[in-house]
Amino acid sequence: MSEKWQSNVTDFSNIDKEKALFLFNQGEKELQATINLSNFIQDKSLKILASLITLLTLVSSGLIGVFYSSSIEIKPIVFTTLLIFSLFLIVAIYKCKRILSLRKYQFLGNQPKNLWLKDWINQKIEILIMTESESYQSGITNNRICNEERAKLMMDVINIAFYAPIISFGFWLLLTIFFQITNFNCVSH
Repeated sequence: MSEKWQSNVTDFSNIDKEKALFLFNQGEKELQATINLSNFIQDKSLKILASLITLLTLVSSGLIGVFYSSSIEIKPIVFTTLLIFSLFLIVAIYKCKRILSLRKYQFLGNQPKNLWLKDWINQKIEILIMTESESYQSGITNNRICNEERAKLMMDVINIAFYAPIISFGFWLLLTIFFQITNFNCVSH
């Protein structure tokens, strides 16, 4: 999933501090934007996950109630419909959990211990800034890939949540018609 970005500039020794800072600041802003988007997706995923789990709890209660109900006529229809709806919810919950588990991100900054190296300390500040800019570009590339994958999963969850009641209702309708036809045929004979 992670892609290492490679610059086509290999020598930063002639860049002035003003240009280096400009490039660094642009990279920092873009990296922060990818992190903000990730946090937004994370927040929405948690809210959707909580809603789906609540809905699954309600539907499961309905399943148990129907299973133990005394009305034999509608029991198979309602039970099957609720079971199908529950299965859709379980798939949506799984996908939501996948969104939350995709958190392979690069964040802003660097650990000082990574910079306390002789090769680093002896460099001009312009080269240090450009090296960090290069690191930020790799982070931006990686974060975008992760955000795209999370966004696709989020659309899957939204589609499942949208179509689950429609498909479940369709099953309910088909089963209702089927049972009415078979009951009608049994009574008419």
